[in-house]
Amino acid sequence: MKEVEEKRMEKKINLRFGTEEDCKKIYDWRNHPKIREISFSSEEIIFADHEKWFYDMIKNPKRTLFIIMNEKSKDIGNVRIDKKEGYALINILIDGNFINKGKGTLALKKSAEVYFNNFDVPYIVAEIRKDNIASIKSFVKAGYKLYKEHKDKYEYRIYKNEMTKHTKECIKAKKKWDEAWEKWDKAWEKYLEAKEKCPSEEHE
Repeated sequence: MKEVEEKRMEKKINLRFGTEEDCKKIYDWRNHPKIREISFSSEEIIFADHEKWFYDMIKNPKRTLFIIMNEKSKDIGNVRIDKKEGYALINILIDGNFINKGKGTLALKKSAEVYFNNFDVPYIVAEIRKDNIASIKSFVKAGYKLYKEHKDKYEYRIYKNEMTKHTKECIKAKKKWDEAWEKWDKAWEKYLEAKEKCPSEEHE
């Protein structure tokens, strides 16, 4: 039971809004070798340039910064969504030590849901390098669909109306899962109680 519950916890993430205090950690995430390999620009960023960009970004009302936290409330990445004319553009950055662990997919789902609930945009766009297979898989699992192929990148989109429908279906599915899990948990407890009361049997 404990092992199963721990595995469920491993899949959980939370989001918080970014603050000025997050400047240095995002700089470190961005310059991680694994992240630079899959970025559109693979050059190491100078901190002074990053600092100026970051403080301009954090003060821009058209830009929303989410910090991703794992099940232990540790900051492991960020999602930035920029509001454009008629749509929004999303970027995700995961700490190189936490990539390929499913956290990005969860963060993409949750950030889109939160953004759609607070901003009046019909869809969110993701621009992904063609050779960034892991990122493509994460966006697809999060509900994004291929919209257009460009010379050096793919354009994926997720629409608000589809997200709303998908969210409702997920809520229903989660409710059924929680109910089933609760019944199974109670049944297991009863089994353990009954097992303790039964006399031990020795077999020759």
